[in-house]
Order: sequence, then C-alpha cells, then structure tokens
Amino acid sequence: MKNKYKKTDEMCKYVLVMMSLLIILVFGACEKSLDADAEACEEKTEANESIEIDLNIEDADLNPYDFTLTFAGDINFDDKWYTMRHYNRVENGIYDCISPELIQIMQDADIMCLNNEFTYSTGGSPLGKTYTFRAHPSRVNILKELGVDIVTLANNHVYDYGEQALTDTMETLKEADILYCGAGHNLEEAMTPVYFEIDGKKVAYVAASRAEKSKVTPQDAEDSPGILHCYDTGLFIETIKEAKENAHYVIAYVHWGTEFTHVLEDVQLVTGKDYLDAGADVVIGAHPHCLQGIEYW
Repeated sequence: MKNKYKKTDEMCKYVLVMMSLLIILVFGACEKSLDADAEACEEKTEANESIEIDLNIEDADLNPYDFTLTFAGDINFDDKWYTMRHYNRVENGIYDCISPELIQIMQDADIMCLNNEFTYSTGGSPLGKTYTFRAHPSRVNILKELGVDIVTLANNHVYDYGEQALTDTMETLKEADILYCGAGHNLEEAMTPVYFEIDGKKVAYVAASRAEKSKVTPQDAEDSPGILHCYDTGLFIETIKEAKENAHYVIAYVHWGTEFTHVLEDVQLVTGKDYLDAGADVVIGAHPHCLQGIEYW
C-alpha cells in the first residue's frame, strides 16, 4: 500500500487536508529518483502539464522509498461515546473494531501518528460544552496496540476537563513512551518540534489547532498548560521554520475546518500553502470527521 511519487526535489511539497482514514506516506523518492523520471517530470512541468503519479504498489523492485509514515485522524476513547461502547462489548478489543490488516499497516510503519482528541484523566471538571471527552489513563494501552508512536494534542477536546486533566494526559502519554506535539505545560513546550531519526534522516512533527468558533481551549502561556493555536499563523509558522532548520522532513498536523462537510474553508487552502512555504513537507488535517480534499503544491 505504498504510493510511489516520482518527482524532483522542486516537486516534493504537497498538502493533505483529510480526515477519518489512514494516510500512508513513503519518503526517499526525492533523493533516489532516476534521471529519466526527473527529466520527464521537468518536461511536464515546463509544459504546464499535470504530474503523473505512479500508484502501482505491486512492483517491489521499483520501490525507491526508505521509510513509511502513517497517519490517522481523530480518535476518542471516552467510555460514554458510541465507539467505546462498542469496544466494551466485543471480545477481541480493538481488533474487533478496526480491520486487523489496517492495524498491521499501522504497526509496521516506521512512525505512526494520530490525533488524540480527548483527555486521559480521572480528575478535573467538565467545561461548559455540549461534548466533553475523558478516558481512564489505562486506555492509553490501545494506542500501543495500534503501534502509535506520537499523537497530536492540539485539538478542541484535550482541555475538556481543564488544566489538571490536560496535565494528566501528558503524564500518561509520557509513562506509555508515546510522544506528543501541539500542547505542553507552557507555550515553549507546545511550540517545540518532536524529532525522529530514521535511516539517517530526521523527521520533525509539529501541530496546532484552529477548530473552535468560540475559543474554549486555551493557548499555552509562559507558565500554564494549553495547546498551540494557529488562528493567527505567526507562532505556528515560527515553529515550522525551527523544525525545518533541524530536520530533513517536517510534518505539520493541523486541527481545522468544518465538521461533517467535504467543503474546505478558504483558510485551509490559503494557510496550508503558507505552512508548506514555511518549510513543511506535508500538511495533515483533522477535525471534519469526513474526507476532504487533497492538493499537491
């Protein structure tokens, strides 16, 4: 299931704005493209023609990629929510909820990332919201079963039970050896990229949120926990630039858009390109709970 993107270095930036499916990215082709492929791509670009993308996943001999990154969208382990009510009824846990083949893909990936859109805690008080999500800290083991290496916490539900629950969430993830980005005990931590090194390449993850029409989830202050916002893109762009200075590839994960629609907001199209121009190599979107657009830039 590894897509083969044959392109030159100048064509290696693209935006993905999507939700509710597994995204698989494979890296390395930019440095291993055959000269003939590069020339063909350049000729197509000069002629203002569309770039052909080879999606043949059967021919292993032609696979030029070094490592695989996978992504999923929002996940919720709150026992009151319908997904976990089903989970609690089935015999084989997560394997009766998600295709075992899909789980295997996530486990086999070099880095698996998803959006942790709830809080791990038994404490705190619910905010005055229509929906508030909280899971017992033991539920973090489901992430381990899925092969998750890093989660994003920049979303509109990680603060549903206040500061204590967010702090509990970060501690629970730390104890489970699962990294997180987009939130922190202070603004500096929320803006700090998370780095992985694979096959001699460094990959950076950064995350931010602009999902709330009424801003209930606070942005970190110098001495209080919260998430990183990107309503004003300045701080997130600063974070992306820092990541690009220290990594070969930068993954920007953004919580944005309108729920339950396939229609993109203009701000997604505009700021998505801004993030790429700042140094991101891919922008992954979450929050709408349905498939939205994909654009190559």
